[in-house]
Amino acid sequence: MLEQRLGIVYRDRRLLHEAMTLEGPHEALRGTPDNERLEFLGDAVLGMVVAEYLYRLFPGEKEGPLTRRRMAVVSGETLDHLARQLGLQSLLKALHAPRILRQDADRGSVVEALIGALYLDQGMEACRELIERLLLSRMDELFERRRDFKSEVNNLLQELAGNPPTFDTQFNRRTHDGQEFISKLSVRNVLIAEGIGATKREAEYAASKAALGTRSEWEPKLAPGTRSAFATIGEALKKSR
Repeated sequence: MLEQRLGIVYRDRRLLHEAMTLEGPHEALRGTPDNERLEFLGDAVLGMVVAEYLYRLFPGEKEGPLTRRRMAVVSGETLDHLARQLGLQSLLKALHAPRILRQDADRGSVVEALIGALYLDQGMEACRELIERLLLSRMDELFERRRDFKSEVNNLLQELAGNPPTFDTQFNRRTHDGQEFISKLSVRNVLIAEGIGATKREAEYAASKAALGTRSEWEPKLAPGTRSAFATIGEALKKSR
């Protein structure tokens, strides 16, 4: 099932098994190699492929913007998101039933380990094709996910209402590959937007993004009477300068 989702078939099944084996006491006692060495290798391969791709795609861009683009692709958050799309959580639970997984840390490391295993199994070109198909083809989406919506909505609400937003983020339900949280974004007791995510951070990110996208719906609710005295004073100070 995993290989179907990846679109590849590992020739050496031992490498695939090692990539899916997390570090733990049971593996140490059995003398089973875990995926840390493959994770180390896969991290290097992923970084190289992404760096070369961006270098060729943006010939006039400086190091700083290129580095930010690369981080959007290789960040732990991005790899965890990809791992959840591949259904790695349920597979890891089946393989490591006695063990409590570290959620995103484990899932992201397995993605890198799978890339490292593929490099040893079939070489750099196979890795390049996989990385371009699963990650680089979705680069616009990944850049969008790195956008700091939370800071944007915070600045906007400070300007409009004189107060930062508050997030009421709670566990919502368990899903087949983890858990789901829901976040309600409010300002001065006015509900602005809601968001859902696999982590509290993702739920708040989703709520912030939703708030920016529905500004025309909630901004009228922030009538002048709901604005704080601090906002009014702040505006008066600006005009007096």
